[in-house]
Amino acid sequence: MKRAIISVSAIVLILALAGCSVNRTRSEQDTDSAESKAPEIIPFGLTLEWKVKPVPGDEAWQDVSWKDIHHPRHGILVKEVLDGRQALERGFEPGDIIYAVNDKRFKNTSQFIRILYGLSPGKAISFYIIRGQGDENTLDVKFMVIPTHGYTDWNFPGIYGHHRNDYARRTHVFYFLFYDKRVFSSRTFGILPFYHRERIGKVNTHRIFWFFKWRSGVEEDVTI
Repeated sequence: MKRAIISVSAIVLILALAGCSVNRTRSEQDTDSAESKAPEIIPFGLTLEWKVKPVPGDEAWQDVSWKDIHHPRHGILVKEVLDGRQALERGFEPGDIIYAVNDKRFKNTSQFIRILYGLSPGKAISFYIIRGQGDENTLDVKFMVIPTHGYTDWNFPGIYGHHRNDYARRTHVFYFLFYDKRVFSSRTFGILPFYHRERIGKVNTHRIFWFFKWRSGVEEDVTI
């Protein structure tokens, strides 16, 4: 019995290593090809207020239907635009309020970050913003690109996977134990369905069985 278990374990290990080797070689070839074609993509370069707030309704939005994506409901404030980054080149300004990303609204910072890291690396995305105050409010759309063009990939289906690129890293074991790290000031860790932890900036959100939820940490500005 012991010999059988050892033999099966050895076979699984050999197959896992073989799968990792094949995937990594393919990834490196794809990476070399991508790097020879794709331009270098720099980070966004926005410092945002941590808390998402409702956008106050006023006469400036009276001609915009509440069903329209351009009708702002909740927004996150841009506090600083960093030099030498995409945001400055694309015309973002301090004081802008982002209220939707790729036609998707959000009600809190977690939803905002999830929209960002749910998009494909290298993909152009649209930020819907409000600029100005009172009757001078204007709606605008700014475009930026998810930063990355190189990646590596180790994967043995159903057992282990490790995926990494210039803006994110994900590791999973048997699909219920996972760890994510993103450049958007966020990390997630989980042992599904028992426990899940999400960190954005210095704020940790904990969930147990998705029913019990609590938050800890300091709500500070987030840089993406």
